[in-house]
Amino acid sequence: MINRVHTSASSQIELPLRPSPVELGPGIKKKNNIWRFWSYKAGGRIVTCYGPWEFENAKRLEEDRDVLAWCEQPLKIPKARKDGTAYVLDFWAYRSCGTQEYGEVKPESEMVESEDGNLEPADWAAVRKAVDRLGGKPVVVSDAYLDDMSYLLSNWDHIIGHVARAYYHDDRALRESILNLIAKRPPISLGEIESYHASSFGDDIRAQTFRLYQEGRVSAPLKDQPVDRCLRFRPTGD
Repeated sequence: MINRVHTSASSQIELPLRPSPVELGPGIKKKNNIWRFWSYKAGGRIVTCYGPWEFENAKRLEEDRDVLAWCEQPLKIPKARKDGTAYVLDFWAYRSCGTQEYGEVKPESEMVESEDGNLEPADWAAVRKAVDRLGGKPVVVSDAYLDDMSYLLSNWDHIIGHVARAYYHDDRALRESILNLIAKRPPISLGEIESYHASSFGDDIRAQTFRLYQEGRVSAPLKDQPVDRCLRFRPTGD
């Protein structure tokens, strides 16, 4: 599963082959609300999230520029639960440091207290052992953790579609022009970037700007400012 590599078009970094999503049973699909969106990080395809917290976590992975690749429902662990049924993890994520996370998204109200006093999903000990055997890192993401990122993730609702457009309409010349403009005139607002590139379609300008953000080539204060024409961009590290 993890011994092949492919090359990321945006970063030119070799990544492990992504796991393929596990096919879930019809019972799970029927009892959950479903969200779908297109993701480059997940392999340039439509991803499916079962339930609101999985969707919030998917946005977190899309926004986190340290996450180079991810996949939903990546691993099924047979007989991992005490009742003998299988355990399907919610996500796999590959970070720039080389860490491969295998994670579960769960409200704290549905967790149990472990022997060391931490909250974790039921049957997590068996999952942890299986992930350790794969050389991965087991991760639990709670609703409280995602709530702390609610403003940022709400902003990302407005950005997901733009980033997808940037890959469908891969205008490298426009993207490099925007990058050079941000480097010359930091901080510069999205409205100013649009005015400078008035000959281009507005949606394409926003798309390529937010693709630069997702790739980590520019920064913006999305944790505390709304996504509008006043949002200002700087070169990363500036």
